[in-house]
Amino acid sequence: MTQWEQELLRQLEQGTVGRIYHATLRSILDRQKPDGYFAESLSGAYEGEYCRTIGALTELYLELGEYRRARSALEFVFSCMEQNELARVPHVLGRRPADGSGQWISREDQIDGRAHVVMAFARYCLSAGDWEFVAHHYRAARTEVEAFLEQPYFYYQPDRSQWACTGLQLVFNASFEHSREHRRWAAFDLLSQCFVGAAGEAMVRLARRVHDNAFADWAARRLELLQAGVARRLTRTVDGKTVYLEMRLPDGDWGVPFSGMGWVNLSPLAAGWSGLDPQWLDQTVELLHRRLRVDDPCGSGFAVTMMEDDGAGRPVFEIMGKSMAWDMEYDRRTGSWEQLAQWFGFLRAHHSDGDILMEDMKFDGVRWQKADCGNGEQCCWWCWAVARLYRTLTGKSAAEWKGSGNC
Repeated sequence: MTQWEQELLRQLEQGTVGRIYHATLRSILDRQKPDGYFAESLSGAYEGEYCRTIGALTELYLELGEYRRARSALEFVFSCMEQNELARVPHVLGRRPADGSGQWISREDQIDGRAHVVMAFARYCLSAGDWEFVAHHYRAARTEVEAFLEQPYFYYQPDRSQWACTGLQLVFNASFEHSREHRRWAAFDLLSQCFVGAAGEAMVRLARRVHDNAFADWAARRLELLQAGVARRLTRTVDGKTVYLEMRLPDGDWGVPFSGMGWVNLSPLAAGWSGLDPQWLDQTVELLHRRLRVDDPCGSGFAVTMMEDDGAGRPVFEIMGKSMAWDMEYDRRTGSWEQLAQWFGFLRAHHSDGDILMEDMKFDGVRWQKADCGNGEQCCWWCWAVARLYRTLTGKSAAEWKGSGNC
């Protein structure tokens, strides 16, 4: 173990980052209700359960071996779909009213959020070998994948590939929930491609296990088309190197490439889809770091990655929980221990006054201001990244980490 690895482990076991991790994980575990419901916000900034968060929550639970909790969280989503006769995974679910009255549901169609849940379902079933759960919900998950990889979401139609509407081979998200301008974007974004790809890939594996080979063959062919579409139309060349676009806007025949960079470019680290070229992904993250890794304007001496630029290459001085998590995951995978120590130092400098992780931090010209501490999606992805780092440094699951497993 190098000196940097030793220091990281010491900080995890005795320092600020370890304290934030344990407090945040306790909040996550305590927040999940017996029926599986998981509230997105502790502060009330967001109402209800955001279904996309169940993707991050399940990934965290699988990392910790918390299969019972993963099943419960997924069961809540699928049972609510069944009870409310929903054809697709919803955007937000409210609690089930005790009096039996109607459940509050946001039906906004966000294909990336739907893909998070399907990916989580298939990966849980494959990891746990829970074939009873498969029997109950496989059909609903399969129906979602069939929708993801067909029009109007997937811009592809056999024998008509000469037209943009049928030949782009990318997934369209009509309501991509973005930090840019704090609004929804209608776009072909990298995150949606990766999570649809990851959901489809996991469902193909699950379909093979249950001998649904006709569906598996069809989905595998569509994923090959998606992979080719991303390689051809969601990339650009910078300084002679191929990098992935954040998104392509449907403002022309084949769409207009958007040259901004940010946390969306890091989303492949979370999705884990095999459809991206590893070298191109490395080149993408290297370019992102050149543009967005900056010295702390507060003068702490630590250089960390901002969550995005302003669309013209200038960093926005803001950090989001999942952007930090995905950046840390890249550093873990590449053995960039010194850079991980920069993140740890930044948190010691600016997050030591509160134990539960924030949704985001904004520099107001004087100090870093935290917002919505305990935000579900941000906290789950960040705890996932830290748990994976602990396993890499120690060879043990974070479930064995004192203070974590059965909080």
